[in-house]
Amino acid sequence: MLQDRQIDRMILKMQRLRSMYEGNLVCEVIAPDVVMEKNGVTSPASEGMEWGEDFALATFSFTVSGIAEGEKYYLTADTGAGEHLVCVNGKKVGILDYIAPADAFEPPARTHRYIYLDGLKNGDAVSLEAYFSHTMPGLHP
Repeated sequence: MLQDRQIDRMILKMQRLRSMYEGNLVCEVIAPDVVMEKNGVTSPASEGMEWGEDFALATFSFTVSGIAEGEKYYLTADTGAGEHLVCVNGKKVGILDYIAPADAFEPPARTHRYIYLDGLKNGDAVSLEAYFSHTMPGLHP
């Protein structure tokens, strides 16, 4: 059973949560025009499109536009791929490998759902090299 002092401390901590995490809240979702390149063929990417097959690779890319200087921007991708190598202007900046728990073999191993794109500005080229196939970590070719 909790004592009154413990309850008071817990309430104070909960009241501080907003100020601690407020800078990381998503204020707006920006959906850029994305193109996909697979097997040398480039086409517009659209929600719900099917592109994957065993051991398939594709590159999804877009040019940044309409963002405000000094704001924080995070990237997430819902392409159906198990892993994404993220590059900004050709420089590797991280990975995305989140798979929804219902689809994952081992959900705790696939936790990189968002990546912070530090210093992102209008005109930057963002690309995601996407690897499709299985949802088990560590089995890429």
